[in-house]
Amino acid sequence: MRGGRSKTGRLVALWVGLALLVVTIPAGSTTVYEILVSSSADRSGAVSLEGESVAGDVFVFTSPDTGVFEVRFWVDDPSRSGSADKVERAAPFDLAGTNPDDTAIPFDTTSLGDGSHSVTAELVLGDGSVVVVDSTFTVANSAPSLVFSPGSVSFAVDEGGSDSVDVTLDASDGGAASFDLVSDSSWLTAVPSSGTTPGSVTVSVDAAGLAPGTYTGTVTATDSTGTYLGAVLDVSLQVGSGAEVYDLLVSSSADRSGAVSLEGESVAGDVFVFTSPDTGVSEVRFWVDDPSRSGSADKVERAAPFDLAGTNPDDTAIPFDTTSLGDGSHSVTAELVLGDGSVVVVDSTFTVANSAP
Repeated sequence: MRGGRSKTGRLVALWVGLALLVVTIPAGSTTVYEILVSSSADRSGAVSLEGESVAGDVFVFTSPDTGVFEVRFWVDDPSRSGSADKVERAAPFDLAGTNPDDTAIPFDTTSLGDGSHSVTAELVLGDGSVVVVDSTFTVANSAPSLVFSPGSVSFAVDEGGSDSVDVTLDASDGGAASFDLVSDSSWLTAVPSSGTTPGSVTVSVDAAGLAPGTYTGTVTATDSTGTYLGAVLDVSLQVGSGAEVYDLLVSSSADRSGAVSLEGESVAGDVFVFTSPDTGVSEVRFWVDDPSRSGSADKVERAAPFDLAGTNPDDTAIPFDTTSLGDGSHSVTAELVLGDGSVVVVDSTFTVANSAP
């Protein structure tokens, strides 16, 4: 805790910790750093700041803290030509600073005008190297806005294939905003085409007639009354044999051998649930029995392999105890954050059968 020792003591402990960290990080390992935003001081339910629409007090920070010695923040200065707006020399690293109890100090978005802004973070690692990450976001204080969550989704299907995912559409002020949805691409649809927030929107892609390649499109949400600013959902689609298709798998072994798709499976006792493949994935957030992802994630994994119940130091999976759930139908939803900041959501419905065979 920040308030528990003097600055000198913290720095000494930090240098010792970094020395140990440099020794224990496996050779060739890579860490993907990003800027996250949360509506809570404890940083729960955080999402990537990139593309988000924010208002009022928010909590912005870098993640993960692994191997980081110092973070310097700039607001609306992506070239970092001026002095840093904030310098944090102890984890956690928060844009507005950190309280003695390690909760984040809020960043007041009313200090910025409505519109597009950026946060740039320069992370100094224990070996002296520097990683720079930046995010562009929208401030909407004067007028409330419609907000997609997540702000972008990615699909990967074989030629002629199709897929869909549910996203949420809310009003930034929590109100009941009427909305209309329009897609800019023939292969992209969103249902329902109109409604009232908060609502679930099914975004679907159909690659019939599309040649192999990468396609991008948008779903735009508008409020016909003009009370709320609109929102745009960015959608990417990769078509072609060999395209990355992510899935939730289940195995009876900690080494994940013999895994099959979790969808439609009947399980009992300890099982090992994980996403696959790990290609291009920087983070996975898991929800159990919360397909709309309206609550805090039950598990967040920021390094591969990505396991529902967590991962042991030797990279074996920690078992998920199905007896924590009642017999019957349940779901697992995984939100995969890719290296380019886009998000893929996959979910599986399965049956728990512990009491009866």
